[in-house]
Amino acid sequence: MNSFLRCEKWRVHGRVQRVGFRHFSMRAAHRHRIQGAARNEPDGTVEIIAIGTPSDLEGYYRDILKGPSLSNVTHVERYPINYDTITLDAYDLAF
Repeated sequence: MNSFLRCEKWRVHGRVQRVGFRHFSMRAAHRHRIQGAARNEPDGTVEIIAIGTPSDLEGYYRDILKGPSLSNVTHVERYPINYDTITLDAYDLAF
């Protein structure tokens, strides 16, 4: 992995399921040159793996905080993770 890239796991809270949030996250990822994946979690959150430069991640984060029009994001937990530990096939939407 490029040393200029960061890898983070995000847990998005609020009204984020059944509102098109994962597809919104994929479109936003493309705009910000982010690679990763998203999945719905049983607790009603959406988990996102985001890989990109620090500035691209920040732009993507701002979009995620807004979400699609039917969503209501209350907060996002962000955790740095090691790129080597990611298993994207566990996610239902890769981008």
